[in-house]
Amino acid sequence: MKIAYIHNIVMPGREANTVNVAKMCNALSGLGAEVTLVAANSGDPSDLGERIRAHYDLEQNFEVRALPSFAARPSMAGVVGALQAQQARADLVWTRAPHAAIAACAVGLPTLLEVHTDLSAFSALGRQAFHRAVGHSKLVGLVTISTALAQHLAGQFPAIAERIIVAHDGADDRDASPAPVRPAGSPLHVGYVGSLYKGRGIELIEAVAATSSDRFTIVGPGAESLSRPDAPANILYREAVPHARVPAMLAGFDVLIAPYQRSVMVADGKTDSVRWMSPLKLFEYMAARRPVLTSDLPVIREILRDGETALLRAPEDIGAWAAALALLRQAPHIRADLAERAYAQFQRDHTWRSRAAGILSELDPLLARTRPRTRAPRSAFADQRPSPPA
Repeated sequence: MKIAYIHNIVMPGREANTVNVAKMCNALSGLGAEVTLVAANSGDPSDLGERIRAHYDLEQNFEVRALPSFAARPSMAGVVGALQAQQARADLVWTRAPHAAIAACAVGLPTLLEVHTDLSAFSALGRQAFHRAVGHSKLVGLVTISTALAQHLAGQFPAIAERIIVAHDGADDRDASPAPVRPAGSPLHVGYVGSLYKGRGIELIEAVAATSSDRFTIVGPGAESLSRPDAPANILYREAVPHARVPAMLAGFDVLIAPYQRSVMVADGKTDSVRWMSPLKLFEYMAARRPVLTSDLPVIREILRDGETALLRAPEDIGAWAAALALLRQAPHIRADLAERAYAQFQRDHTWRSRAAGILSELDPLLARTRPRTRAPRSAFADQRPSPPA
């Protein structure tokens, strides 16, 4: 099967959406699909594929095409991307851009639209494109990253409710090693790696660190600007590293922390994703085989269970976070048990490969709706899709 993935955000990039797109293209290609990524580009288009593969540490050598510079606006990017997908003879267009989805539908290509937030994150034209795409006969379905978002969109668009696939985010399985065993009571090295947008809980980390004997490292774009004379002395602020280096960095910590607040902004500074998010960071933490301390929020409980695969604490309760770290400091067996159970769940359910395989397994009956009725039914993935990993 030929899949064209259209993404109108510049790649490579630091944004989590670019990681998701790159890793899914890699996973789909690894499962036997013939993938063409059509992406925005800010450099030499001739080496875009090489730069993307190096930045995200990809294994598969799928085709990469650059959107031309004149296709900067989402609507134009959607049209040009759809025409490139048509030129590549794609059997399916996959995209996170409503403009690309409606353009692909308009040229007659079966289309899958992946959604990571509600419609408030889109511009007025983006919302209009979304409505048009959802009503088009060529739209195969929607992929959402949480059950909460799926239920929300199903309520808004009942006609497509049965064509929504829930697929939480993912991470690479790199066969991580267990954390070194530190004696009970020894100070821990606590790490945060990710964006520093409002609502990520950086202030909570600083407040906890001010009363803790543990060491803390905060890594992210602009982190060094947070270093100041009044900052706790046991916090190290480090700039972001290329995504390919993140797994090795995570392996250097004893505990991984993600104190999401009740409101969590994305890159635009206006969109609150706290009700719908499926944080990429959490899956990378699980994949690192380290204990996770994160916020007790409904959408995070879709993934993790308090006391089983993570410690979950109320976002605003600084004392509870400090107590959780004290517990982990005094109980090496709890650290190990949390890490191992989360890692086992990750390997079973949350690798990029398992995410891609799960979506593909639900596509056949959805694709059947878009095929001409004169054709005999045939699996869109016949002889191409291996069974999902055990």
